[in-house]
Amino acid sequence: MRQLTAAIAAVGLAAVSLAPTFAQRPPADTVPGVNGDITVIPITHGTVELVYGSQVVLIDPGRSFLDQPFDAPPPPPDGKGGPPLPPPVMRAPGAVTRKLYAGLKPPTLILVTDIHEDHFDPAVIKIVKAPSTVVVGPEVVSSKIAGAGSLSNDHIKTVGGVLMEAVPMYNLTIEKDMTEPFHTKGRGNGYIVTLGGKRVYVAGDTSCTPEMKALKNIDVAFLPMNLPYTMSSADAAQCALAFKPGIVYPYHYIGPELTTGPPAFEKALAGSGIEVRRRDWYVGLPPMGPPPGKH
Repeated sequence: MRQLTAAIAAVGLAAVSLAPTFAQRPPADTVPGVNGDITVIPITHGTVELVYGSQVVLIDPGRSFLDQPFDAPPPPPDGKGGPPLPPPVMRAPGAVTRKLYAGLKPPTLILVTDIHEDHFDPAVIKIVKAPSTVVVGPEVVSSKIAGAGSLSNDHIKTVGGVLMEAVPMYNLTIEKDMTEPFHTKGRGNGYIVTLGGKRVYVAGDTSCTPEMKALKNIDVAFLPMNLPYTMSSADAAQCALAFKPGIVYPYHYIGPELTTGPPAFEKALAGSGIEVRRRDWYVGLPPMGPPPGKH
């Protein structure tokens, strides 16, 4: 994901003067639960918070794309044959990221889907978590956070009355000149979270997999659509029609389908009985073309 982050950072440099104005979230939504509403708070890209009473579930807390993620790389060595450059250094989250989370309830539970920086940012987790917050992720994530719980594909866990199920999350194809998919099967998790009697599915970075098509009784779903890292809007629609969530949010759509993906997805689901809720997950970010490199 570092190349994707770097590509977005280049756009962010042009928009950095907008950060104080646009470091804001899309409006929150509600979904009726058994004893009150579930509040759905889109935050950015793949980050969403679900609130039901005292239960606050934050998925993939990440930084704003207007917040430059890496320090400037060192100058190249003089001459030829010098040592390779060190990897860029991840900056501490700035004020624009802190503003994204201002006013939100501290999470009782943080779920992380995968290891890439747009989903797993330990510095952001440190900012948003409370002392009592439980962090859960696949082993590749939980092994890097002291005290975090681990959850593997197809397993379930209950934390603070919140039931979570880990759904396989992976790509079906291998891109040219690569030896494995961007997201390998078994490494990351999508999650089904049960709150207020509703089953909420957050897909993470995934293709339209057989496991997704086979899901049952999903009330709310968050589906990505940014090739080549996840799936196209057409594939996302195909999967939604297969498992028929009551409500679906297109999210994680930066890249080639930043402006075209969500409307195409909504059009494909017209008349299906599935409610599509489109939100601007990239408030203040200028339009951009497809990001190069590995995610």
